[in-house]
Amino acid sequence: MPDHDLHPANPQQTGLESSDSHPSGPHLSEFQTLSPQQARDLLRQADHLGAATASGAGIPYAFFLLGLGSLCSMLTIAIYLVNLTEERLILLPLSVFLIWFAALIAAMIMTVRVSSLGFTRRWRVSIFSWVAVWGVAVFGSTLIWSGELWFTVLAVLALITVTVWGALREVR
Repeated sequence: MPDHDLHPANPQQTGLESSDSHPSGPHLSEFQTLSPQQARDLLRQADHLGAATASGAGIPYAFFLLGLGSLCSMLTIAIYLVNLTEERLILLPLSVFLIWFAALIAAMIMTVRVSSLGFTRRWRVSIFSWVAVWGVAVFGSTLIWSGELWFTVLAVLALITVTVWGALREVR
């Protein structure tokens, strides 16, 4: 990394021409006394703070994915059990699922920071992966492998895997 010295800048170019025009801003003399090592240290500290802020911003998204995975896993098991008994009973677990799903979405919306990094490419990959696995789980457990324990176990494991994977990606 090249060693760049801080040279005094033209005060008119930086907007620091007088302390009257920017009473709360830094004075030119503060920039002139900053050594290159101090500047590097400040930049390193700013980078560290930025990384800490960015990793904390993904926590609500990670919790959302974990909650989503647990809800979908439980509904997949409920679909399996309902297929073994009376199919019209699906309305009870489905209703409970939808209530908790709405509560989960509301909690995420209320806890997300304005400056968060959610809805990035990483978030989209996680959500699209969940949609694909969830679609296969619901389609497979209701139409193709209805009442098959092996499929239910595989579907639940796949849902757990994709949502935990997404959550871990969000907090990194």
